[in-house]
Amino acid sequence: MLNSVERNRRSRQPRTRRGSVVDWINGLSDNNSSQSTEWEKVCSSPRLTRHGSVVSVDECEPDDLTKHRNQLLTALKREVKVIMEEAVTKRQIDLNSPYVTSLCVAVENCLMDGLRRRLLGLFGSRTSLALLHTIAKTCPVAEQVLIKTLETNSQ
Repeated sequence: MLNSVERNRRSRQPRTRRGSVVDWINGLSDNNSSQSTEWEKVCSSPRLTRHGSVVSVDECEPDDLTKHRNQLLTALKREVKVIMEEAVTKRQIDLNSPYVTSLCVAVENCLMDGLRRRLLGLFGSRTSLALLHTIAKTCPVAEQVLIKTLETNSQ
């Protein structure tokens, strides 16, 4: 009798929300900030030599390109998380949905950033025109846009 009362009491208590699979894959918490890993905890503690003296290590902050890349990837992960949660709740997502559009924008931003970085070595600048030059080699529509852009710039 006591066990059944105790079971009923436990079943009435609200269960804590377990993290979704996306949270587990991304390593993101509920507030979309990265959780600290064991590696970061070890790196933040003072480093010791074999004899116990403290080694001074200058902590370097990531450069702007790394920060920008991390922001793009975090935005992409967030959009994937949102679209997966929508797929679970609605069972179907329309292609014209704003969730799909925002996912496409996040993917495009990641791809454009990668292409611009790769083009930096070829053209010496991270411009849209340099990117258009490279895409025009394989895409006829981009070639037409490039020709019209160059005509406009020459006038």
